[in-house]
Amino acid sequence: MKAAVKRGSATAKLDKLGIEAFVELVLAGQTMKDIAAQVGVSRGGLVHWLAADPDRSAQAREANMVSAAAFDDMAETAIMGATDALSLAKAKELAQHYRWRASKRDV
Repeated sequence: MKAAVKRGSATAKLDKLGIEAFVELVLAGQTMKDIAAQVGVSRGGLVHWLAADPDRSAQAREANMVSAAAFDDMAETAIMGATDALSLAKAKELAQHYRWRASKRDV
């Protein structure tokens, strides 16, 4: 019974957030983990909420694909902003991570 109460609570919190706000957070580069923590639900609860409605699920997928381009931009900005060998090395590592993250979102 506790799981049902928690799931209902998560659903209520996420319904209050709404898919439009979720999409804006994704487009701003936030991870599902970050969004779930911000709303006060588990990542699993967020995934379940998205999957429970085909329209929500489609909007979330589209937002993830669009946000992939933002990560590529972040990678380029990090490299272009490097001012010395150490900051360039750090920027390259960040760029690799951003591009990896983009590849996971652009599915």
